Amino acid sequence: MVGSQRRGAMGICGHAAAAVAAHRSDTGSPDDCRTDPDYSAYTGERSGQGLGLKVKVHDPAALPRWYNKLMAKTKPATVTDYINVAPKEAQPKLREIRAILKAVAPKAKEAMKWGSPVLEEKRILFAYTAYKSHLNFMPTHPSMAPFKKELAEYKTGKDTIQFSYDKPLPKALIRKIAAFRAKDVRENDARWMY
Repeated sequence: MVGSQRRGAMGICGHAAAAVAAHRSDTGSPDDCRTDPDYSAYTGERSGQGLGLKVKVHDPAALPRWYNKLMAKTKPATVTDYINVAPKEAQPKLREIRAILKAVAPKAKEAMKWGSPVLEEKRILFAYTAYKSHLNFMPTHPSMAPFKKELAEYKTGKDTIQFSYDKPLPKALIRKIAAFRAKDVRENDARWMY
């Protein structure tokens, strides 16, 4: 079927090629999406968070599963976009850590790498990522080692530190670790990956 035929009275497949591709790959459904129960009851119109995708829905409050999956796969282009689409409980913590890190490295440029916000000068200084229940701060393992005792109360990985949303961020500790990492990069050309 061609796109205009696929759209149908109740279906929405012909409206956005990206939505069709995402729907097909996620559900394995045939080209005629009107057979999918997620499509059958949607008819109004709603835009996809400023991403240029318009989706027809009957009840704007009840978006179909395939639409939510598509939006989750769409990567934010800027750090501000990343924070704005993060879970509500993560947004204040993301703004806090962003401000701390920008204060430590005011000349660093913000960028998105691997779907995460980073600050970089000659190299990546640090990154941070929001998850469902915590914020990950990634300053690299060599930058964490001098603060091992202070990090004992936090869950850590090889290069990461987890901060729960239900507790205040340890701003002074983040500031010290970030300053150590920035100095190490500036003076020793420390690498991002070890």
